[in-house]
Amino acid sequence: MNKIKVSIILPAYQEQNYIEITLKLLKVFCKFEYEVLIVVDSINDKTVQAFNDVKSDYLEASLIINNTGNSAINAIEVGIAEATHDIILLHVIDDIGPILSFNQMHDLIFKGCDFVSANRYSKNGKRVGGSFISQIISRIGNYSLFILSNNCFLDSTTGIKMFKKEIFHRIDRISKPVGWAGIFEITLKIQTDPNLLLGEVPVISLDRIYGGESTFKLSSWIFEYFRWYFWGLINLKKKHKIVTLD
Repeated sequence: MNKIKVSIILPAYQEQNYIEITLKLLKVFCKFEYEVLIVVDSINDKTVQAFNDVKSDYLEASLIINNTGNSAINAIEVGIAEATHDIILLHVIDDIGPILSFNQMHDLIFKGCDFVSANRYSKNGKRVGGSFISQIISRIGNYSLFILSNNCFLDSTTGIKMFKKEIFHRIDRISKPVGWAGIFEITLKIQTDPNLLLGEVPVISLDRIYGGESTFKLSSWIFEYFRWYFWGLINLKKKHKIVTLD
């Protein structure tokens, strides 16, 4: 087992359908030592009871209540503040497929990468499930930003990232947008530091195959994503070289 320990942060909103299968898959597939921090915005979230029902089988996992305001980025900040390890893995709990690639992401961190992104749109990646409109917007947005700017990631908007904790704190400013747009912001802003080593790993995304309640709201999310899309067009001056396992 690799000695680099990881804090896995799972922001959760009514994810009672996914909590047990996610914890089980992490235990089966992850070959590195880790803790799991499940962050919910309310004690009344159904994820809480679902976790309490199985927590005796997953002593590496704990539940945290986010009292700083309802949003994914707030939950992530709370999780990072409570994390005991220096490597952070952000995971979208309703997408179980990428768990199969976590060891590869970890390998890139071991090889010296500071920040590693999952990639659903690479040759060996795939995205299955989710709403049709969100898939179309995501594919077109990610690909066009990659082509038109110096953005080095083909899938900047995925919420699945592994990075050194210090990187998160070095971002000059983290806004408080809706949804997961804050991770898009971070993914773009870390590219302004030429000294960071960046990596990318293909993943197979299986979005909400067990159903559940999505927080995706096109009308409120799209402004935030376009905001950072145009920020990337303007501010990314040089394309980083990406490290892969190939």
